[in-house]
Amino acid sequence: KGVYVFQSLYGHIVCGPTAEDIEERSAARTDPETVERLVQHALEFVPGLRKEHFIGSYAGLRPATEHRDYQIHAQHGGDWVTAAGIRSTGLSASLGIAPLVS
Repeated sequence: KGVYVFQSLYGHIVCGPTAEDIEERSAARTDPETVERLVQHALEFVPGLRKEHFIGSYAGLRPATEHRDYQIHAQHGGDWVTAAGIRSTGLSASLGIAPLVS
């Protein structure tokens, strides 16, 4: 699954995301092992980050479905589109998804 290292609009260096399957649907938290794995990944690609300080981590839950494929459905006659089951490939697929939801 893709992990990116990029600079945010605020100048922070961000590394992620991860995609971990969990059973507890309210467990939005990070764990030290995953954070360390991401730090090592970032250092591998951007060695100059060794002199920088780690300032934090964040977590969120992705709404997954039982379907393997993306679920994109437009409400007929309305202004509503449901886009669900978009997993870690969503960033890569976003340009292809955009015409379906705009």
